[in-house]
Amino acid sequence: MLKLNGNLFFLITIMLTTVFFSCKGPQQPEMKTEVLFNVNQTLLGDTVSDDALGVVYQPPLYWKPVDSAYFGQVKELFATQKTFISDYVVRDYYQDDSTNSIMIVTDLSRVSDSALNLMLEQMREMPEGGNKKFEVQIGEYSYHGFDVFQILLQNPAFINFKLIFLKGANKRFQMDYMIPTRVYAGEVRTIESSIGSVNKINN
Repeated sequence: MLKLNGNLFFLITIMLTTVFFSCKGPQQPEMKTEVLFNVNQTLLGDTVSDDALGVVYQPPLYWKPVDSAYFGQVKELFATQKTFISDYVVRDYYQDDSTNSIMIVTDLSRVSDSALNLMLEQMREMPEGGNKKFEVQIGEYSYHGFDVFQILLQNPAFINFKLIFLKGANKRFQMDYMIPTRVYAGEVRTIESSIGSVNKINN
């Protein structure tokens, strides 16, 4: 497992990236269309059912939950932030020790509508192509009854898939996949399969 301090610093830096990213002019949001994912079950772990979020999903195979002590410190890190990030509730945290890849699921239901709308608007205003620090790709679509906002951040060190799933005020959550760039080519099908496994409970 990664060293605790280094991993927590990395985690919170990425979670805050979209809030303080430099922008250059608004972009019009894309029309939402229903998308399809190529889901390969052999690349996925057991199904996780989260009644509070009203969702089921499967983490990548071999990405395991971190231990309770580590998980508790991650939750505390979010809770002690002095921005709306403190309203993020970490639901799950998975890690692949062999690649240092991580997956984080956070509940956004406590984030106010105004803060959430501001965050989404700031994301939409990110310049396509990125800046000197990150390459950026942005998309909006529908999937299994959720409105999904997806942003891909990439630099020479890592790639972050950040997805916000919206289904009313009480069913909204975020999923982050963070993968070292050096192993991304071998993980992209796994990430697609995991994202494609997301579905509403009792859909």
